Amino acid sequence: MKLLFALRSSAFFPYHESTVRWLCENGHSVHVALDPLWSKNADEAAIRRAANEVPNLTFGAMPTRPGRRKFLKQFLRELLGIHSYLIRDDQDSFYLRRQERYTFSKFPKRISHYVRKTGIHRLVLRLPLVAQSLRLSERWITADSNVLSQIETMSADVVVATPCDMRYGDDIEYIKAAQRIGLPAVIPVLSWDNLTTKGVIAVPPDMLIAWNDGHAREATTHHRIPQESILIGGSPFFDKWFDDSSGVNSRAEFCESVGLDPDRPYVLYLGSSVNISGDERWLIDELSNVFASDDQLSEIQILARPHGANMAGWEQLNNGSNLVYWHRDRSLPDTPEGFLEFRSAMEHSICTLGVNTTALVDAIIYGKPTVGLGIGRYSESNATNAVHYHHLVDSEALVHAISTGRVAEIVKRIQAGFDDSANARAKFVNEWVRPNGLGFPAGAVAGMAMEMLAEGSSVSSIKTAIMSMNK
Repeated sequence: MKLLFALRSSAFFPYHESTVRWLCENGHSVHVALDPLWSKNADEAAIRRAANEVPNLTFGAMPTRPGRRKFLKQFLRELLGIHSYLIRDDQDSFYLRRQERYTFSKFPKRISHYVRKTGIHRLVLRLPLVAQSLRLSERWITADSNVLSQIETMSADVVVATPCDMRYGDDIEYIKAAQRIGLPAVIPVLSWDNLTTKGVIAVPPDMLIAWNDGHAREATTHHRIPQESILIGGSPFFDKWFDDSSGVNSRAEFCESVGLDPDRPYVLYLGSSVNISGDERWLIDELSNVFASDDQLSEIQILARPHGANMAGWEQLNNGSNLVYWHRDRSLPDTPEGFLEFRSAMEHSICTLGVNTTALVDAIIYGKPTVGLGIGRYSESNATNAVHYHHLVDSEALVHAISTGRVAEIVKRIQAGFDDSANARAKFVNEWVRPNGLGFPAGAVAGMAMEMLAEGSSVSSIKTAIMSMNK
C-alpha cells in the first residue's frame, strides 16, 4: 500500500512518527509531503533520522504554488475560522483575536488594522447565511492541480493530511484532491489542543482519527465532522512515554549535565509558548523567592526548562542558589538523546510545574504530580481559560494553583509522600491518551485504520475491528 502523508511542517513529524513507522514496518510505502512555506525554518532532524532508518519512507516538498486563486480560497477558509470562534461560548477571546490577526495578515497593515478595529466583519460573519455561503463556496473551489497530479503520479492508495486547520495551509488541499479522485482521505488530529485553538477543517475527510471522546465532540461541534466519520485512536505523539527501552540517566549524571546539585531535591518548571504565557520569568523568580524563604522548601531547587519557542532571556534566571536554567540545544526533545534528557528530568524531579503547555501532559503520562499555575495575570488569560486547559483541570489529573503560597503547600505535601492526583492521572491516561488500552500503541491503531480504509472498509467496521482487538 502507498500512502501520501501531507504534513504542514517538518517540525510536526514527531507527532505522527509512531504511525508512519508502524506503516513502514508493516510493508507499506509512505511519502511525506511537507509544506515548503511552513517548513522553511523548521527542524528536519526527526524526519531525516526516520528516513535513514526506514527504507520505504521518503519525504519532499508539496508542489503547491502561490497565486491569487490560492489566496482567495485560503482566505475564505480563514473567514470560516473567524465565524467558528464567533459562535463559541466556551473559548477565551484571545483565540478569536488571534484568528482575526492571522486572517487579515495578508492585507496591507492599514487595511488589516481598520477591519479589526471596526469589527464590521464580526457582524457579517455571525450571520448563518454567510457561513453557509462560505461552506458552499468550498464545493465549487477546485483542488490544487499540482496536488492532484502528485497523487495520481504516485498512485497513492490513501491520502493522509494534517493538521488541516492552521492558517493559510496547503495540507487541506490533499483532502480535497483525494476526494476529487475518489481515494480515501484521512485527517489524524495533530495535538491535544488543535481542534479548539486553531482554524476550521473546511473539507471533512472520510475518516478523522481523534485522540479521545473529547476530541470527537470538538470535531463534531466546531468542525462539523460527522460522528460516523470519527475514529477514537489515542495519541501517537505520546506513544514514546510507553516505551521503557530508553531508560533514564542516573541522577548524578543528569544533575551534572544541567547544573543541579544532585544532593538536593528539585522541581521541574516547564515553560510555555509566547502565545500562552509571554514572559513568564517573573513567576519563576517569585516561586524561587517563596521556596528560599520557607524553611521546609529552602533546599529545593527549581530547574527552569523553557519552551522551545520562548527561550529569550532565560539564561538570566540562574541565581546561584535554588534556580537553575536548563539550556536547550533543540526546541523539541525529538532525538533519542533529547528525549532521554527529558525523561531523566521527569524521573528525578519531585513534581512538575507550568502555566499551560503540552509538556504538562507529558508529565501526567509519566506519572509525575503536576501543578498548573493560574497565578497573577495568568488567572484571567487564555493560559487558564482555554478549553484544553480546562480538560486537564476538570479531570483532576492536573492540580490547579492560583497563588505561589498554594504551590508551596502542594510541594510540601508531595515532599511528605502524598500524591493526591495519582488516580486521576491514571484515569486521564486511560481515557485521553490510550482509550483503546495501555498496551495498544496509538500509532498502530492509526496505521491499521488507514490500512483498512484503503482496503475498502467503512469507518464503522474499522471501529468494530479496533474494539475487538482490545478485548
